[in-house]
Amino acid sequence: MPLLAAAREKETVRVPVTIPDDATEDVLALEVRCIDEAGLQINERAVRLDLARGDRYAWLAGISDAQKPKVSESNSEVKIQHPRWVLTVARPSGELTIEDHTGGVLVAGIYPHPGRTLTMTEGRSAAKSGTWRYST
Repeated sequence: MPLLAAAREKETVRVPVTIPDDATEDVLALEVRCIDEAGLQINERAVRLDLARGDRYAWLAGISDAQKPKVSESNSEVKIQHPRWVLTVARPSGELTIEDHTGGVLVAGIYPHPGRTLTMTEGRSAAKSGTWRYST
């Protein structure tokens, strides 16, 4: 979609998106890439789409209460507790950790892959925007 804004100006565009009716339980993202006149990618961003009709916890349906994982969220982490394991995702870094029921670490140090190195400007504003700054 070509943009009409001059250099250093802003432009608002509407991106037509068709979401399938059966996507209510899916995690959806819109991936946007900016390409310059020479065809080189100069920026990209993925934005999570929250559907008004979606149920984030629909994957728990049909599981008995005794076996149902407990999902808790705070400003610092998202935690899924099952009788046999605990999965934790740290919000600031995106680090994923899985522990067994005794507290023994099964998996640690997995980070999301953001797709590219952030620009200097994005790196400086990462803390405010919630962007994961580093991946390993």
